[in-house]
Amino acid sequence: MKRVIRGLAAAVAGWAAVAVPAWAGTVVVRRGAPAARIYHAPLAQDAEWTGHKAFGKLTVDEMDAKSLAIAIADLNEHLLKMSGTALEVVATEDVRDVQPPAIIVGSLANRMGGAPDIPDDPSRDAFRLKAGGNLVLLGGASDFGASHAVYALLEVLGCAWVMPGPAGEVIPRRATVEIPDGDRQEAPSFAIRNLYYGGQPSPLLWQEMQMWGLRQKANIYGTRQRYGFPGGGHAWGALIRKFRKEFEADPTMMGLIRRPDGSLVRGGGQLESTHPRSIELAIEHIRDAFKSNGWSNDAAVCLGMGPNDGGSLSLSPETVNAGVPRINYDSGKLDGTDICVLFINTILERTEREFPNLHLSFMVYSWHADFPMRYKPHPRLVAGIRDLNVSRYHGMNDPTSRSRAYYRDIVRQWGRLAREQGNQLSHGDYNWNPAEAVLPYTRVKITGEDFPIYRDAGFRIKSTNLARAWYLTAAHDYVALKMMWNADLDWRGLLREFCVKAYGADAAPLMEGYYLEVARRQSESSHEAGSFYAMPLLYDPAFVAEQERRFAAAAAAAGTEDEKRRVDDARYPVLTLKHYLEMHAAYTTFDFEGAQAAFARATNVLETITSRSIHYENKSGKGYFSGFGRYLDAARRHAGGAYAIEYKIPNKLKTAIDVHNLGAHHRFWGSRMDDSRYLETETFLSTWDAQGLSGFQQGSAWYRIRFTLPEQPARPGGYGLFVGGAENRVAVWCNDTFIARSGAGLRTPTVFDLTDAVVPGGENLVVIQTTRHNISELFVGGLTMPSFVFSGPRVEQAKDTEPLVRILPGGVEEPIRPGAIAD
Repeated sequence: MKRVIRGLAAAVAGWAAVAVPAWAGTVVVRRGAPAARIYHAPLAQDAEWTGHKAFGKLTVDEMDAKSLAIAIADLNEHLLKMSGTALEVVATEDVRDVQPPAIIVGSLANRMGGAPDIPDDPSRDAFRLKAGGNLVLLGGASDFGASHAVYALLEVLGCAWVMPGPAGEVIPRRATVEIPDGDRQEAPSFAIRNLYYGGQPSPLLWQEMQMWGLRQKANIYGTRQRYGFPGGGHAWGALIRKFRKEFEADPTMMGLIRRPDGSLVRGGGQLESTHPRSIELAIEHIRDAFKSNGWSNDAAVCLGMGPNDGGSLSLSPETVNAGVPRINYDSGKLDGTDICVLFINTILERTEREFPNLHLSFMVYSWHADFPMRYKPHPRLVAGIRDLNVSRYHGMNDPTSRSRAYYRDIVRQWGRLAREQGNQLSHGDYNWNPAEAVLPYTRVKITGEDFPIYRDAGFRIKSTNLARAWYLTAAHDYVALKMMWNADLDWRGLLREFCVKAYGADAAPLMEGYYLEVARRQSESSHEAGSFYAMPLLYDPAFVAEQERRFAAAAAAAGTEDEKRRVDDARYPVLTLKHYLEMHAAYTTFDFEGAQAAFARATNVLETITSRSIHYENKSGKGYFSGFGRYLDAARRHAGGAYAIEYKIPNKLKTAIDVHNLGAHHRFWGSRMDDSRYLETETFLSTWDAQGLSGFQQGSAWYRIRFTLPEQPARPGGYGLFVGGAENRVAVWCNDTFIARSGAGLRTPTVFDLTDAVVPGGENLVVIQTTRHNISELFVGGLTMPSFVFSGPRVEQAKDTEPLVRILPGGVEEPIRPGAIAD
């Protein structure tokens, strides 16, 4: 960030009010009475929040004026809350109307010597705060830039906003408001700074969140912006829908995908990007967009032209041969980055004369998350980098993370390309992880160390997807927005500043210690598995007890009721963790009744905290956590009442690795196979990642389980196998007999009928094949939840809805009858 400063005292990492002599500044409120006026040139917009759709229709200049009008009204509202009085606001074009003492805002301030002088400011966001001689000039390179000066002034006066809405406002009370002399001007590290809630937030949610962003000098998301093109856009599905008849008439225009049973079919929501007609239809779509929007052919616009969300690379010979033999580093499937680049390059080259300033973008993530090896991106290709495929516990500098090290190389390669030929790059981070939304988690260190890397690599656009779980995320959201503006700030200083503002000076060291401890555990561990699976490896009851003592001390130290409330809110992830660990300890020892009780306690904690604020509602976090309830209901149902557990399948199991899914034909299920020296792996008490198996991304794991049944079952009827969870298809053999095959989920139980295959009173062998067809979560794998053999009324056999086939020489598909597998 570019900044020039003279005077105006600096706080730890941002700006705050300091004690200054009365003669050293401009008094705007004296002993509760107005002592100055606010002057600005007439604005074309008012301060009303008319909604995101109305905002989206405004021109850039109109949105700038709207932002400044909102900021001026907000300035007066803060002065009213601070001192009990607001100032008169005068709209005038004539500088001769200004009578000191005065606050002068926007273009009027610029004409009076308050214009910023920072040349490298492509988005015209620079501001200047110049105070002296009883005049406070709040200038900007645009009206939007001037709005930043307004909030810089409020920060000088000690204001802060630690979360959206009135509950996040920190406004010091004083009868006299004095603005110290000085001269400060700044321009942002990232030209565009977006923040947004996922889904469809209510109008109030949207307004309060965007108001918080404006106060942090961020753009209002969804509005027209002066600089650049945010990368992204899932366009292939739109093309398929728009030209449905053509795609239906010629299925070869659809991608060739591999189904879980190994067969290849056309479909899957992705088009065949190497098909000539697909390219022609994409160009036709572009022409329609120019026509319908009234754009001239030489207009500088950017359209998304990336694949649909999810899915995978087409496996057609044309696409595979056009790509590169590189494996995607999280899923183990073929990487499709080069195919996306080839598709966009081809379109841009063919439309060069027709649309010379057209840009096309795609998101660099999922199965196209790398840097291209074969094709150099066109200079007008816009890349939106999203780090969804890598560890969410680590930053790029953490030596404990394998995936982040690789990701850092990707970021730097795109950065070198941008420096060489000017490709526009954006990055968006996500407050998304089903566990981080309910259990202790922080991005303060990740943000603090990664944002300068993005800035230095040439990324000019930064966005963040905010979770509606501010009781958990407020600290790292605060740090993120501050560093979007100034990536040179020290994240530790910003964290300290946040804690002082949110919890009070006396409680701040305790709260800072909590966030630093969570950040340390994340950073120093090598656990990268997503969702809840790494949590019992990161945290234990001793951590919970230590943090409960810390929060109790912080609550006692906090001064105001607002500070005490924020401390209390911030402890709820620790309370949830306490009951989660109790639940985990219970269900991993097959105490499903006890686990249900702990689950109920955790759910009650979540319901309590999420009811306190519309910005705490956390639907996604609660929804994912509720999956434990479905697992526990099914487990308890098959472990009690009419059913009883006959054999608890242990955590450590003999395991065979089957990279190419050939085990069914190579008798991996056979009872005569000598497995005495087989590898033993952990299942529900660990992760593949923790056991060094994160590189095993595709294929199958075969678990061999030998056990003896009593002569008589504990419950009459039959025998069954309860598989608690797996990633993400399961097939079962019992005593050399194929039982069934079914889809599965990480916490989705599947029940198999073993009645006709088991030997009561004798030794039995159950073999469970888990096949990772699609990535469900980073580096989890195999059996993920406790499983057991039970007795009781016979259960309906799990159904294999997709026929198993094998590929014979020459590519002929031969259906395999289930009974034939064991022949």
